[in-house]
This record gives sequence, C-alpha cells and structure tokens, in this order.
Amino acid sequence: MPIPDTEADEKLIDMEMNQAREELEKSEKQEGSEQKESSKNAKEKQRSASRRMKELSNQMQSGMMAMEMQAIEENIEDLKQILKNLVTFSEDQEELMVNLEEVSDRNADFPALLKEQIKLKEHFEHIDDSLYTLSLRLVQLTSEIEKDLTNAHYNLNRSLENMSENRVQQGRGNQQYTMTAANNLADMLSGMLESLQNQQQMGSGQGSGKEQMSLPDIIKQQQGMMKKMEQGMQKQGEQGKQGQEEMSGEQFQLFQEQQMLREKLKQLLDQQGSGGKQGKEALDAMEELERMLLEKGFNRETLERMQNLEYELLELENASLKKKKDNKREATTNLQEYDPRKQQEILWKKLKGEDKELLRRENIRMQPDYQKKVKKYFEIKSDSI
Repeated sequence: MPIPDTEADEKLIDMEMNQAREELEKSEKQEGSEQKESSKNAKEKQRSASRRMKELSNQMQSGMMAMEMQAIEENIEDLKQILKNLVTFSEDQEELMVNLEEVSDRNADFPALLKEQIKLKEHFEHIDDSLYTLSLRLVQLTSEIEKDLTNAHYNLNRSLENMSENRVQQGRGNQQYTMTAANNLADMLSGMLESLQNQQQMGSGQGSGKEQMSLPDIIKQQQGMMKKMEQGMQKQGEQGKQGQEEMSGEQFQLFQEQQMLREKLKQLLDQQGSGGKQGKEALDAMEELERMLLEKGFNRETLERMQNLEYELLELENASLKKKKDNKREATTNLQEYDPRKQQEILWKKLKGEDKELLRRENIRMQPDYQKKVKKYFEIKSDSI
C-alpha cells in the first residue's frame, strides 16, 4: 500500500517550528513590549505548526482508510465472482447427476456425460485457484475452506474413476458429495461476503467523519466541552487582557468541536427518525452557541447557554426513552365473556387439527414419486378442510 507524499507538509511544519524557536530565543534577549511581541509571535507559530500536524495526521488517516476501503471493495468483487462460479458449478453438477440416473455404461450418451464430468472438474480447479489467490489477501479464508475443498476434489476424482470403471451409481454418489462440499463453500463465502460488506459500510461512515454516536455519548461530550469553557474562563481571568488575546486559538478550537457535535446529533436524529420539536430546538440551541463562541468567546453568558443546552439534551434523552417505553407491548385484561356453548365446537376443531397433524407427522418410507403424490394429496385435503 503506497504511503501518501507528505514531504512538503513536513517541511512547512519544520519551518514554522524553527521560526517559533527563533522568536522564543529573541524574547529571552528582549524586554518590555518587544519581549511580549516576540513571545506572541512564537505562540502563533506553534499553534500554526500544531494545526498543520493535525491536518497532516487526518490526511494520512484518510489516505489509509481510502486504501483499506479499496482493498475491501476488491475482495468483495472477487468473492461475488467466485460465488457466482461456484453456484454455476453446483447447478451443472446436479444436472449431470440427474442425467446419469437413467443412463447405463452401454448407453450411447454415456461418453458425452463422462466428458462433461471431466470438464466440470477443470472448472472447479479454476475456482480453487481463485480461492487460493483470494486467501492470500484474506487470511481467515484459508483454514475455513480447506476441508470442503479437499472433499470436493476427492469426490470429483472418485466420480471420474467410478464412471470410467462403469460404476455409475457409485459415481452418482460421489457427485452428490461434491455438490454438498460446493454448497458448503458457497454458504461460507456468502457469510464472509456479508461481513466484508458490513465493514465497507462502517468504513465509509468513518471516512466521512460522521461516526455513529448515541445520545448519551453526545451529552457526555457536551458536558466535557462545558468543563473546557470553565477552565478557559478561569485561565482568561488569571492572565487578564493578555490572556484574552492568547485564548483566541482555544476559542476557535472549541467552536469547531461544538460544530462537529451538532453534525453528529443531526445525523443521529435523521437516522433514527426521532427528535421532533425537541430535537430541532436542541440543534437550534447548538447553532446559537456556536455563534456566541465566535462573537463573545469565554464568558459567563456563553457558559449559561451551554448549561441550558445540556438541560435540553437531557430532556431530549428522556423523551426518547419515554417513546421507546410506550412502544413496548403492554398486557391487557381479557374483556370477552366465556360462552359454554362454544366449548364443544372448540374441542372438535382442536381434535380435528391434532388428527391432521398426526397424519402429517407419520413417517412412511416411500419412493420419491409416491412421496410427491402423497404430499400433493395432503395439500389438496388441507385446502378443502
């Protein structure tokens, strides 16, 4: 997997860090307003370098995620094709087995059917080659398919050997075992395909920066942001006017976190189809809080707005829990009166149903043609009752 080219970004980060170091060294030699100016410039360069490092990290994560999703997509397409070939092989093997049912080794069609079995063996070898190639990328595939692959190859060889020696019935038995192994493989690969498709869906959600969160997670994250606000107000009060200038970077970072949290809440409400009026009010409150963070920064009014938002989110959670509780099944008292005249009718229907069930459960050994006729008979009788 190729690594993204980050040389240009790395050079910019090194340059800004060097500039920050120079400004710090300069501030040590200066006094008064010049010292403050150099210190301020150094912190700006450090913040800029920090932002670039975060962007670089996100870029590399996105690149790796995209490559991983591409690999999963390739595996999915390969699995689909192998499954298609496997199902086709199983159907062709079944058709050949049925055709051999009424054919003896002296029949004129027997050599053609033998050639068809040889051709099917070659087709399965191609499927095996494809599975081997895929197992180099999907390690879990190797141990799970080995048994069924071995059984399929063994019975394919045995069916050809028995047919060549005019043991047709034994050859048909081997063909049945071959179909069983192929169907087991198809079932196993189908489950693996579903697992890969689930990974693809989860990965696409993570790649878009919209990880699924529950409402309690969002509330917990909002409470964490409120603590950051309180710490920022305390720090700003200790540093005075100079502190207000230095807090602008943290203020913008808090604004970005609040914006991302609003997007996650919106995604959750859209996916669940819930929220209603309370959900809309919570989203509007978040948007208003974002505006206040940009305009007023760390102050008492913004903190109170955060506290009110927390209360609205808790109300939204309570409404969601109440809705889930209301949707549960509740026991109700039977209001129908008992009518003894219907007792005989109910008993008769019950006995009649049990009698019919006994007939259905009776296990009688019959030839396949007779089994079909009996099954059809009971279906007709069931419709008429």
